[in-house]
Amino acid sequence: QTLSSKKADFGGFYATWEGVQADMYGPKLNCFTEPDYGVPGNADTIGIITSNKTISSNPTLVRKFVQATKKGYEYAYSHPDDAAAILVKEAPDANLKLDFVKKSMKTIVNGQYWGDPAKIKDGSFTFGTNDTAGAQKYFDFLAEENAYTDSHDKVIHTAPVAKDISTDEFLK
Repeated sequence: QTLSSKKADFGGFYATWEGVQADMYGPKLNCFTEPDYGVPGNADTIGIITSNKTISSNPTLVRKFVQATKKGYEYAYSHPDDAAAILVKEAPDANLKLDFVKKSMKTIVNGQYWGDPAKIKDGSFTFGTNDTAGAQKYFDFLAEENAYTDSHDKVIHTAPVAKDISTDEFLK
């Protein structure tokens, strides 16, 4: 909407949502991916975020939330049409069209956006694990490009350490 209103010339989006929306309803988009321009790693690898305070004060809550989320994603990946119907039914205020949500899920599954279904099924890949190596490459790139600043707008050249700010411990 921002692009078609001419309030912006470009924007970030998810191919599995806004990309599907543009394919189905327009406007036609010219899309460029970050790797095409030398951006390494994966900006979208770390998903569920909480604070250290929440983890230390209520690890059971965090584990249950992560487990429920994982179970929902696994179901959606294995039953994309059903998951689409559930989303449309349970989020009526979003005014989602079933054919759009189904196409989005098909894009996710066919593109293996959430992992290789065969590896998930055979247990060689745990659904929801963090790609800390991909995240680190992206974090390091941002540091090299002076993207990090402190509270005084001073550039910080030290990137966060992905393995220190993420964990897979609540997936099990």
